[in-house]
Formats: sequence, C-alpha cells, structure tokens
Amino acid sequence: MGWELAVVAAAALITGYLLCALMRVLAPGIGLVDEPHGRKSHAGAIPLGGGVAILLAMVVGYVAFVLLDQQGHAFGTITPFRMFVLAAGAAALFVTGLIDDMSDLNAWMKLIVQVAVACMLFFAGFKITLFIYSWVVNLAVTVFWLVLLMNAFNLLDTSDGLSSSVAMVIAAMMYFAIPYNDPQLSVLILTFFFACLGYLLHNFPPARLFMGDAGSLLLGYFLAVFSIEATFYSPSAGFDPFLAMLAPVFLFSVPIYDTLSVILIRIWTRKPLFVGDRNHFPHRLMALGLSKREVLLLVVLVTVVTSSCATYVTSLSLAAAFLLLLQVLAIFTLFFILETIGERKTW
Repeated sequence: MGWELAVVAAAALITGYLLCALMRVLAPGIGLVDEPHGRKSHAGAIPLGGGVAILLAMVVGYVAFVLLDQQGHAFGTITPFRMFVLAAGAAALFVTGLIDDMSDLNAWMKLIVQVAVACMLFFAGFKITLFIYSWVVNLAVTVFWLVLLMNAFNLLDTSDGLSSSVAMVIAAMMYFAIPYNDPQLSVLILTFFFACLGYLLHNFPPARLFMGDAGSLLLGYFLAVFSIEATFYSPSAGFDPFLAMLAPVFLFSVPIYDTLSVILIRIWTRKPLFVGDRNHFPHRLMALGLSKREVLLLVVLVTVVTSSCATYVTSLSLAAAFLLLLQVLAIFTLFFILETIGERKTW
C-alpha cells in the first residue's frame, strides 16, 4: 500500500491547505472572525474556519483510500455503520463549535452535546473496558475519556500553531504505538495528520487563520476515538494489560497536564471553571518571556518526549514502566515549578 498511502496523504494535505486558503477569503465576509479582546491578544481580526478545512480534508483523504483500496481494508473493524456514527458525531461537534464561534454558546450546552456524542459512540461499539466487564463502568470511563480530550484540545488551542502541532505529534506516535497491523485505523490517523498539516501551514505563527472551537473540539474527538479503537494490548507479544492502559496516558500527557493545571489554578484562585483566562500552559510560558514560536517549539518538544513513551512502554517490565512514569511526572513537575513566576503574573 505504499503509493496508495502517498496519494491519500497528498489528498488530505492539499485539500486541507486549499480549503484553509479559501476560508481565509470567505470567513470575513460571513462574520466568521476572531476579534482580539480580553484574554485574546492577537493583532487584528483573524478569520476562523480551519475546522471545516480539517474535517473535509479528512473526508477527501479517506474517500481516496476507499477508491484506491484493492484489498478490502477500507472497512475493517470500523464497519460502515460505525463509520456513519463516527461521522455523525464529528458533524454534531463541528456544528456546536461553529455556533460557539459565532455566538458564544453556553458552556453547559456544549458539555451536554459532548456527553451525548460520547454516549452515541459507546453504543456504536467505541468503548473502553479497562478489562472490567461492566457496561456501566465502561460507559462512564468512555464518556469521561472522550469529553476530557475534546475539552483538553479546546483549552490547548490558545496560541498560534499549538493545538494542531501537538495533535500531529500524538497522531504520529499513536501510528507507531499500535502493536498490530490495522490498515483502516492507520489510514484514518494518516489523513488526520496531513489534514492538520494543511491547516498548520496557515496557522503557524504569526497565524493567518484559526480553527475555532469547531476545529479544536474535532482534534480531541478524533484522537480520543483513535485511541479507543487502537488496541495497545497484545497477549501474543506478552504485553501487560496495565501497561496497555498506561500507553494512552503517555500519549496525551501534555493536553492532560494543561487541562488539570488550569483547573487547579482556577480552583486555587477561586475563578469560574468554565470562564476562559490566560492561565494555560502556553500562557504561563509566555509570561516567562518566551515568544509564540519559542512556546510552540518547547511544547512540541515536550510532547515528542512524553508521547513517544507510548511507543515502547508496553514492552517494558512493570518496574521499568513505573520509573518511566516517574520521569514523565518529574518533567511536568519541573515545568510547573519553573512556571510559578509566570503564573503569579497571570493570576
């Protein structure tokens, strides 16, 4: 599938890039722009619409795969029905995010839509079991994971190029972390990666286009679904079930760290949990004097270091995996300590 994958990647990349260029022209005419105010410090109004470009680029990439597929890989474990549910969930989140981009939708309404989409996916077969055979526990864990990652990438989208770059690194690491050959899932991850790359070429600092909530919710949504569909546990290879559960934690450690640290800061400073502020990971780094490009480079490097652990943690002993977990925790603890000065400026 060498040249077929190259065509799929090119289709997603070119479509994403061209649609982003189109949205830069069309978005201002329909009022789909992000005005600088409050916690938003970008210079001038920036067009929104990167989310629709990413979504449609993925569709084009996967359609190219279906047309080129000669071995029946286009529909594997994700059957046509489950693919329809996956697409319906993406459409619901996109519309919700688009409404929020244009009129500031109530945070609780967004959460209700996210939970509803997560439940819909669960009953379509996208579920986390944690080797616990209770549908109630499985449903709770699956909904929590999906909602956590949707909001984590929504919160992380606070600086030029950041959310899409982190998503691309995680997608790449996931591609290599899957311990078995699943062509269908691999192609979905591939189309996601190159669709994000097409957008990043317009969003690299200084950004000329934003994805908005319509895009950031989709990043977390697709990556969460991919991580659920991927099987990090391989009994034939002797992989430990606990280590298989640890792999996704390593993959998403940066967005999870950002989300948890922001929640803790808001609780500590007695600020509303659902009101935006400038206490995110990139904001705290900027408060230390780093530029947007320096923040982007630093956060991407941290994501590479931490998420790459998922590519080999399942083959380690429990003792070695525990030490690896301590190392990752030490990295984020070090960052949290170094950010203290910057946090005092933003709190």
